[in-house]
Amino acid sequence: MFDTHLARDVEQEALLAALRHRPRDESALGAWLGQLVRNLAIKAWHASARRAERERLVARPENSIPSPGEILEAEDQRRHLIELVLALDEPLRTVLTLRFFEQLPPREVAR
Repeated sequence: MFDTHLARDVEQEALLAALRHRPRDESALGAWLGQLVRNLAIKAWHASARRAERERLVARPENSIPSPGEILEAEDQRRHLIELVLALDEPLRTVLTLRFFEQLPPREVAR
């Protein structure tokens, strides 16, 4: 599928590259520019495909409301985690509590 924005990005990258780097043989300017644009287009297309795949993998359906069973499962895991943290010796228990439950930055926890 043709992406106008991606094509514009490739166009701009090609112009910048052409201004920064000249071909060794100026008589082959057309071939050099064609290869430059092809390489940039392939690179941009691969980057776009990788980004789309990453987004697809982490995307959650919109309006996804957890079921009561999922909520209970999450809360059970949270309860178990809290029990494990409370069972730790000091100062580790306090450090983990301040950092992850109170969400204090590491510098604050260190103080």
